[in-house]
Amino acid sequence: MIGDGIGKFLQSVADLVENKTLSDIVDISNQSNKEGIRIVFDLKKGANTQNIINILYKKTRLEDTYGYNLLAISNGRPETMSLAAVYADYADFQYEIYSRKFQNLLSKAARKKEIDEGLINAIDAIDAVVEVIRGSKTVKQARECLMTGNIKDITFKTAASKKIAAKFHFTELQADAILELRLQRLVGLELDVLMDDYKKITKNIARYEKLLDSNAEMTKEIKKGLLILKEKYAKPRKTQIIEAGEIVIEEKPEEVLPVVVLADRFHYIHAIDPSIYEKNKETADAENKYVIPSSTDQKLIVFTDRGKAYTLKVKDIPYGRLKDKGVPVDNITSYDSKTENIITILPLGTGLNTGLNTGDGSLCSVQPSRVNTENRPLCSPSAEWIFVSTDGYVKRVDASEFDVTRKAIDASKLAEGARLAAVLPYTGGQSNIALETVKGFSISFKQEEIPHQGKTARGAIGIRLGAGDEVKSADPNSAIRASKRGGKGKKR
Repeated sequence: MIGDGIGKFLQSVADLVENKTLSDIVDISNQSNKEGIRIVFDLKKGANTQNIINILYKKTRLEDTYGYNLLAISNGRPETMSLAAVYADYADFQYEIYSRKFQNLLSKAARKKEIDEGLINAIDAIDAVVEVIRGSKTVKQARECLMTGNIKDITFKTAASKKIAAKFHFTELQADAILELRLQRLVGLELDVLMDDYKKITKNIARYEKLLDSNAEMTKEIKKGLLILKEKYAKPRKTQIIEAGEIVIEEKPEEVLPVVVLADRFHYIHAIDPSIYEKNKETADAENKYVIPSSTDQKLIVFTDRGKAYTLKVKDIPYGRLKDKGVPVDNITSYDSKTENIITILPLGTGLNTGLNTGDGSLCSVQPSRVNTENRPLCSPSAEWIFVSTDGYVKRVDASEFDVTRKAIDASKLAEGARLAAVLPYTGGQSNIALETVKGFSISFKQEEIPHQGKTARGAIGIRLGAGDEVKSADPNSAIRASKRGGKGKKR
């Protein structure tokens, strides 16, 4: 509690009183003593005590938070991890060590089982085994007979033992164990112990295999091991975990203001008051590539030739005078000017009515900006946008698909080598759109012929391109006579 200490806490409260954030506090007294901390606030009559408490929690260190850098070794490499990642990594580690443990136990048990099987079979034919060992000239000769049944050059006392020995096929591991067998293991009681041991090992092998083959069974085993550790080492928790309610501070809502966003051809951007724009309309229009009436609660979408869309909140755009240069768009978005080029900036949503005259008697709210031959923005509210790629593909996409919380998203699927040529407001089914190529071909067709698709789609063919040609521009209000979408176009 009170992470800065009492003195600093009282000073922070005094600062909040001075700047009117806690205007309902009229006096503060520190009554702390050896019995504990006690700070008393005298409040104005009718003060909202819960809101004052919430402000103290939110804006002072009455409640403190301590950060930590959780650096750990994960998969052999140092890595800064979240708490959730630590738990996940620890769980994976437990599965790994338990798998290794039971794989090792399985290998040992399988080896022991193999030896026990050999000893049991050897005891069943102990007379023949003894005659092989006594009748062999070398240990190597005895081992070979036990493994392969080769009785050549081995002296037997009985024909029965010789016949049995010829059928021996012990493994190398079993043969070595038989050659090391002590006579005391031949006692009847020892044989019973050996049989019991064999049954136990067989049961253990079945258990190990079940654990290794079943993730659910391994999970139970890990839990069992952790519970044993908990029972042995767990101590009562010294801190309390409580369900804290969300701190809500009653503050005045942020005022929404109408603005006009200006961006020049170098994509330096800033916002001005609409009244300033009205007084200097000709100058603003002449000096800027984009003139976008908007409001501080709205967003702009910056489209680049790489098929990316970057969200720019209007309230984050510097506000100033008409002659201010503004800031580069890449300073207030994640757009990378080194690898991609801005092709257009479109407003998202309708925002406040700015009262700007569009010239036709109507008032422009926020959907200006289209790219035409003069590259001038027009006010044109639109719920859909038209996408045109350099390889001649077109599509219509709901503008709402770009109203996202992420700052950067993929705006359109592009074929390899293709780029985004234009993004235009959809102005209606009977309106035309004209595409023009680098080699001078152009085609015009109705906007309603453009298919409505999602932003992840590639689109449909707008113009069929010749070798080495590509679309360079699009005009949504073309005077060119309309034909059908998907043609080769005509050369001007």
